[in-house]
Amino acid sequence: MPLSPEQEWTLVACGLVAHADGIIGIGEWDRVLVLLDDRIDSDEAATWLLLLADQDALRERLEALQPPAPLFSEDILERAWRMALADGSGSDGEAAVLDTVAAKLGVSSGEVATLRGQWLAQAQIRSEIVAGFAVVMACLDGEVAAKEIEEYEALLERLPLREGRRDVLRALLDTPPDLDTLVGQMLVQTPEERGVTLQSIVPLVRAGSGEGAERALFVDVAARLAITQHDAETMLCR
Repeated sequence: MPLSPEQEWTLVACGLVAHADGIIGIGEWDRVLVLLDDRIDSDEAATWLLLLADQDALRERLEALQPPAPLFSEDILERAWRMALADGSGSDGEAAVLDTVAAKLGVSSGEVATLRGQWLAQAQIRSEIVAGFAVVMACLDGEVAAKEIEEYEALLERLPLREGRRDVLRALLDTPPDLDTLVGQMLVQTPEERGVTLQSIVPLVRAGSGEGAERALFVDVAARLAITQHDAETMLCR
C-alpha cells in the first residue's frame, strides 16, 4: 500500500533533519520509520531506507512534494524535530533545516520557533519518565550491574533534560521510582504523547537481559494504559 502524502512528508522531513546532525548509517534510519503510525511493508521500507541515506535525493524529493493538507503541517514538523531531540537538544543546523521544511509547508520561522519550545518542554517531561523506566528495568533482577549503570549514564546524556536534572535522575539508581507513579505520569499525557513515551521505552526493553522480564513489564504497563497485548507486542517488533 503506497504511503500517504503526509507519511512521505514525515519521512523526508525527518531524514533531512537527521542528516543535519550527521546520521549517515542505513541501520540508524529504522527510528525514522517507526515515527509513522502505520507499519511500512518490507519492500517499501527497503526503498525508503536507501532514500533516507541519500541527502541529495531527499532534497530533490522535498522540492517535488506537493503540500499536504494544512492540518498535517504541525504534526510533520513535530515528528521531524523529535529526530533532533533523540540525542539531546536540537542544534542550530537542525533548526535551520526544520525552518526550510516549514517554509515549504507554509509555516513561518517564528511560529516554528515557538513550537520548538513547546516540543522541547514535552520532550523533557517525557525524558524523565523514560529515565524512570530505565531504572525500574535495571532493578528487575534485584541489583544494578556496572554495565547497566554505564548504559543509564549514556541514556541520560542522550535525553533532552532540563538543566540540573541529570544529577537528580542519577540518584534514582539508589532510590528507584515507583512503577505506579510512572504509569500515573503517563496517564495524564495526551494519547499521542503517551504513545511517543511508550515508543521511547521500546529500545530499553530490547536492550534488556532479563530473559523476557522487561518485555513482560512493558506489556503490563501498556495494559494499564488501555493498550492491548497485541499492539504492545507490535510496538516491540517494529
